Amino acid sequence: MILGHLLKVPRSYLFTHVNLPLTDNQESVLREYMSRLSKNEPIQYILGYADFMNIRLTVTPDVLIPRSDTETLVLVALAAIRNNGYSKILDMCTGSGAIALGILHELPGKKYNAVCADISAKALSVAQRNAQNLYEKRVSFIESDFFSAFDANNDKFDIIVSNPPYIEKGDISELMPQVRDYEPHLALDGGLDGLDAYRQLISHAPDYLAEGGTLAFEVGYTQAHRVADLMSKSFRNIEIIKDLSGIERVVKGEIAN
Repeated sequence: MILGHLLKVPRSYLFTHVNLPLTDNQESVLREYMSRLSKNEPIQYILGYADFMNIRLTVTPDVLIPRSDTETLVLVALAAIRNNGYSKILDMCTGSGAIALGILHELPGKKYNAVCADISAKALSVAQRNAQNLYEKRVSFIESDFFSAFDANNDKFDIIVSNPPYIEKGDISELMPQVRDYEPHLALDGGLDGLDAYRQLISHAPDYLAEGGTLAFEVGYTQAHRVADLMSKSFRNIEIIKDLSGIERVVKGEIAN
C-alpha cells in the first residue's frame, strides 16, 4: 500500500514491476512511513485516506478510521431508504462522514439530503473536506452534542443512522495499540457498559423522526440484543442484521407513532 501510494500506481502493478527504482526522496518518505508503521500507527493515518464502500475518504487522528463492518449499516440504510421512499437522512456521530457520504454516493438524485452531526468540530472539518472532495452538495454539517443543537419542532428526518461510541470504558486499555494509542477516545468511549450513547439517541430520536421513520445503529460485539431491548419501548419491527463475518452488527427499528 505504501509503495503504491508513493509511486502512484495500483498495488497489483508492483507485482509485475518488482525492480522499479525509487528516487532519493521516495526512499526517505518510505523510511519515515515504515518507522511510523513499526510504532503501530494505522496505515490509514500514515497515508491520509481510507477506502469505504465505493469512495475514498480523507482520515486524520481526529476521526475513527472507517471499517468494512460499517458498510453493513450503509447497506441496511440504503434498503430502508429505497423501500420506504425516504429522502431526509441524519448521520449522528458522523466522524469522517463515511456513513452519510457512503449512502448519498449510492443515491443519485436531488431529492436526497443528509445532515452530518458530531460533537467534535475537528471531526466535522474532516467530514466537510470529504464532502468537498466527492463534490457532494446534498449534505450539511452541525456541531452538536447528540441532539442538543437540533429543534424538535422543525428538524425531522426519515432515517437516523449512527455508529456511536460503544467500547466499554474499562476495555479501552485492552484494545489493539493501533486503536488505543491513535484513534480518538471521544469516538470510542461508550461509558461503563458501552451503551451510554445508545440510551441518549434512543430516548431522543423519536422527537426527530418523521412518521414511519427508521433508527439504525452499528453495535459492538454482544451488544445487539441489549440495544434492541432499549429500542423496544418506542420502536417496532426491530431487526438485528449480521455483517459478512456473521457478527450481529446492525440494529434497526421503525418509530412506533
